[in-house]
Amino acid sequence: MARRVADTGHLQLPPLLGSADPAVYTVHRPQGRSPFLLLADHAGQAIPSSLRGLGLPQAELDRHIGWDTGIAGTARALAERLDAWAI
Repeated sequence: MARRVADTGHLQLPPLLGSADPAVYTVHRPQGRSPFLLLADHAGQAIPSSLRGLGLPQAELDRHIGWDTGIAGTARALAERLDAWAI
């Protein structure tokens, strides 16, 4: 439940991520020497437990609306090939 922050009139929302939620990102090849930094957002299907699966059935989350299928593996492979950081 949201509560008011003293003297600001703003609402303070409860934390989105819980201690049992997975990390929101991973870093690959942080020692990479390439000048490139590869970013791959929407690479996984993890949803914070506080969002209760966004009210969607797993079948919907398994489609492209739930994640960019294959981008995590592509980013890791490119990071390896280019000797670049990937997040």
